Amino acid sequence: MWHIAWGTRFLLDLAKNARRGVGFPLAVGFVADRLNLIYTRLRANRATPQSIAAKYDDCHGKVLELLESVREEDWGRSVRVLGQPLTVEQLLRAIPHHFDEHAARIRPVAKAR
Repeated sequence: MWHIAWGTRFLLDLAKNARRGVGFPLAVGFVADRLNLIYTRLRANRATPQSIAAKYDDCHGKVLELLESVREEDWGRSVRVLGQPLTVEQLLRAIPHHFDEHAARIRPVAKAR
């Protein structure tokens, strides 16, 4: 669950950078993936359900604020992520997709408890 909250913040920050036209340097794909895995495990081990919920709620509120402030000309602005240009719209649409992707794996485990 920590990964979902952190991922929401990451995508939000990328969308803000794209909107401002600021680049976002990242390591090569396999390096970024490995760093993401290590960072997520380290942080998740220290997290509590309350801290995860607070982080997600905070990020969710900031996403809603950003959505309210995006102008028509902002939607097509982009930032390069791992060599691929992603627009503000694509990054913001990735947030619910990322949540749904992980929720599909979490629900069966939660039901088994």
